[in-house]
Amino acid sequence: MPQYPRTVDANNILMTDKLEAIKARAQEVEELLTQPQVLADMKQYRDLSKEYKELSKITAVYATYRQMLDNTQSAQAMLSTEKDPAIKLMAKEELDALGKQQQQLEEQLKTLLIPKDPNDSKNVVLDQSWHRGR
Repeated sequence: MPQYPRTVDANNILMTDKLEAIKARAQEVEELLTQPQVLADMKQYRDLSKEYKELSKITAVYATYRQMLDNTQSAQAMLSTEKDPAIKLMAKEELDALGKQQQQLEEQLKTLLIPKDPNDSKNVVLDQSWHRGR
């Protein structure tokens, strides 16, 4: 497994470690969803399905992020080893584009890693009746 640069989030926890743990949990939940005892228990199946849906959003962005890091390493290697100025220019342009993509993906991951409020999925009733007070 390639070593990826580690980015520190606001809580001073290594974001990559947290994402790897989420990826492992997603794989675990995916395996649980195929087990007969889970399929027989609809509440557990529904809860695990919800969890898997949330985790898969994060793991999809993380997979894109890892691919971008691999591409960055390849472009850096090309930039340092190539002699042809045209190929070096192409690698430099790719690194610039990948740098912008890295910032966007990191922001997206940080947003996805914000803990969800348990009330987010619940309905709300808003009373807008007008009361006269004198």
